[in-house]
Amino acid sequence: MTDSKGTILIIDDEIDLTNLMALHLKSKGYNTYTAYTGVSGLEVLKNIAPDLIILDLNMPEMGGIEFYNQICDNHGKPKYPVFVFTGRGDMEQVFQDFETDGFLTKPFDIKDLSEKIDNVMRQKKAAAEKIKTQNENMDRNLLIIDDGESELEKISQLFIDNGYKVRCATTEDEAVKAVQISPPNLTLIKLNLRDIPGDQLHMRLQHVTKNVRISTLIYVPNGINYNQNMLQALSYKSNVEAVMEYFSPKELLNKVNAIFKR
Repeated sequence: MTDSKGTILIIDDEIDLTNLMALHLKSKGYNTYTAYTGVSGLEVLKNIAPDLIILDLNMPEMGGIEFYNQICDNHGKPKYPVFVFTGRGDMEQVFQDFETDGFLTKPFDIKDLSEKIDNVMRQKKAAAEKIKTQNENMDRNLLIIDDGESELEKISQLFIDNGYKVRCATTEDEAVKAVQISPPNLTLIKLNLRDIPGDQLHMRLQHVTKNVRISTLIYVPNGINYNQNMLQALSYKSNVEAVMEYFSPKELLNKVNAIFKR
């Protein structure tokens, strides 16, 4: 079954035209709802939250402008995206002062309408994805602690390329200072550090930021011999999300992505 491209509410008192638009947009993959007056349109909105409202301006009972005002918040911003059409071409200038996502004058070709709606929906989806990514990245601050400069550079660059905010440390002192300045959402600590074992550094950082929870991923480069029972025991320490051996930085990225999706 194909996923819906979005939900559209069509409000127009021309019943045949409204049903034709609904049928055409449904064939293009949209979920469609119809209403033939502004009043009935408000009733439909009690049960759905459309991705777009296609609104005619000239209707009985409640015209398009009054309907538009009814769905606006206290700041005059509509709660739903609105695409306007009307038989009066001079109304486009009026609606430039409103927050609408498109305007079309009747009569129009149904394919022209469909193309415009597709464009609006694509733009809305892209904007929503951008906001989602920005919000996710706001909470994806990493501190990577590794005393192998070459490997640290590879790991940190991979995470930066994938939208993470990354700070690095190569020693215990640098790590402590970093979390004191700004606690990360997740620390990645190499277990076999030269100046302090990674699990001990984890406990030190937890003490330094005892009022802030910092989750930790402890990693061991492939080829380093460690007792598997010991590694498993480390995974049960407080705020340790995982302990893992890895062959490439990509494996670390996949694990961190999974942690943030929990």
